[in-house]
Amino acid sequence: KTSWPLVDMLSPAAVAATEKAAFERLTASQLPDGSFPWFPGGRGDPYMTLYVLAGFAEARHYGVEVPAPMLRNALRYAMGEVPRRMKPEEGDLAFLLYASYVLTAFPEELKGSVPELARAKEMAKTWLTFAAKHDRAFTRLGHAYASYAWRRLGEVKKAEAYLDRAMDGARHDELTGTYWTPEKNSWVWYNDTLETHAFLIRTLQTLR
Repeated sequence: KTSWPLVDMLSPAAVAATEKAAFERLTASQLPDGSFPWFPGGRGDPYMTLYVLAGFAEARHYGVEVPAPMLRNALRYAMGEVPRRMKPEEGDLAFLLYASYVLTAFPEELKGSVPELARAKEMAKTWLTFAAKHDRAFTRLGHAYASYAWRRLGEVKKAEAYLDRAMDGARHDELTGTYWTPEKNSWVWYNDTLETHAFLIRTLQTLR
C-alpha cells in the first residue's frame, strides 16, 4: 500500500483517461498564437513550444493521435519565431539545432493532414545550413541534434559526420565506463551533462 496516486499503465481505460487529461491541459495552456508558456497564464515561449512539439512527435511515433489544430498552430508559431534566432552565438545555434531536430521528427504520414510539416523540413534545412557555418560553437548535444535532423532530411554522410564529432568528446576508463566531460556553463539546457549523456546513448541506439 502507498499514499502515492498510482496509475495502472497496463489498464487501457486508465491510459485513455490519462491521455485525455493531458491533452485537455495542453489545450487549456496553448495561447491564441499557437505558443505554449512555461506555466499556465504565462507568456508564450519558443523553447517551451518546441519542447511540446517534441512530445507530440514522440507521441505520434507510438500511435497517439495529436489534435491537428493544436499541432498546426504550434508549428506555425515555431516557424515564425525560430528564424529570429539565426545568429552565430552558442545559445542561438543550440536553439536552431534543437528546432531542426524537433521539426523533422514527425512521421511522413502526417504530411497530408498537417501540410505545415513539409515547409517545416525546408526551413530546418536552412537553419542547419546556417548553423554549419559556425559549427565550432556546437555543443555535443548540438552535434547529436544535427545528426538526427540531417539523417531525416536524407543527408546520411552529414549525419554520420556530426555523430562522429559528438563521439570525439567521449572518454573511457575501466571504473566509470564511457562518459562525456562537463562543458562550460553546464547548467544551461544545451550543455546539461546528464541530458547530453542520455541523449547520446539514445542517438547511438537509434542511428547506429
